[in-house]
Amino acid sequence: MSYKNMRPLMPASVNPSSDVEPEKLAVELGVPIAQVRKWEEMETACPYWINDLYQVQLRPCKSPSVQINIRRRDGAAIFRDYRHFQQIKNQIVGPECEAVELYPAESRLVDASNKYHLWAAARC
Repeated sequence: MSYKNMRPLMPASVNPSSDVEPEKLAVELGVPIAQVRKWEEMETACPYWINDLYQVQLRPCKSPSVQINIRRRDGAAIFRDYRHFQQIKNQIVGPECEAVELYPAESRLVDASNKYHLWAAARC
């Protein structure tokens, strides 16, 4: 199913938003630069998809699940359209997979960018 105002996602060869300076990010998040470098290494191993509106990253988890990170390509806040997120989920993990969204405890909250995170079974 395709929804209005959103083109299908296409694979991207690299992280389309890798223009953030690691030193600046470390200061903003209050973490050591070594931790940011470790995150960068993990990021490069994850596949990306893009379309006219969104950039989507798929991260494998330790369990048989995956994390789907969704952000707007222009970095602006997402005034989310459920149908867009449904289409993204369908394209990335399949129409018969179910995904959940988690709102973390404040102690685990990391809000470095306007991203949404979905978790889905790796195989449905």
